[in-house]
Amino acid sequence: MKVPTFNSKADWRFYAQFLQTDPITKAETPIILTGSRLRVTFMAPDGTVAGQATTESGVTITTPLQGRVAVVVAAAGREDLSPLAPVALIGDVYRSTDGSEPTEWIARIPATLVAGA
Repeated sequence: MKVPTFNSKADWRFYAQFLQTDPITKAETPIILTGSRLRVTFMAPDGTVAGQATTESGVTITTPLQGRVAVVVAAAGREDLSPLAPVALIGDVYRSTDGSEPTEWIARIPATLVAGA
């Protein structure tokens, strides 16, 4: 996956496909997301939450059997980070399949945050 670059003042938008390694064949296969709740949390280097989205607010499972999603972390309500230089963010993706709060870690998404106008 290409590392997304986010503008600190705009909505953060990206597409992703989540894969897992089959323990027997060692082949990468899509994580089936049918019936899943997802949460994506981006952390700044100092450990603060830089942005977050859930299936209720910004994460759309576009192709569940292929593990594909579209994510929007809205600028409204997000931590106002205006870095002087590009900052590396780490996004962790969690899911649940029983309707509870997503706690099962399924993926990590590196991103770069740049100052917005």
